[in-house]
Amino acid sequence: MQGKDSLRPAELHAIWAGASFEYRPCGLCGFDAPVPKGRRSDGLELVECGRCGLVYVHPMPDDAAVRGLYGSAY
Repeated sequence: MQGKDSLRPAELHAIWAGASFEYRPCGLCGFDAPVPKGRRSDGLELVECGRCGLVYVHPMPDDAAVRGLYGSAY
């Protein structure tokens, strides 16, 4: 399996098409007030935590979709 850095946006769109998305608070500090920062080339929204500044995808793809991006050795 390829790592996410080697996948083209169209390939990521295909992976995300079957995914469920979950609204989660910041994975670093738990704060739940994300500030929109833009979109990635695959269409997922990037936000910044209003407390600690972590930038993350929001909403998050479900765990199964994320696992599909990485090989078993990761």
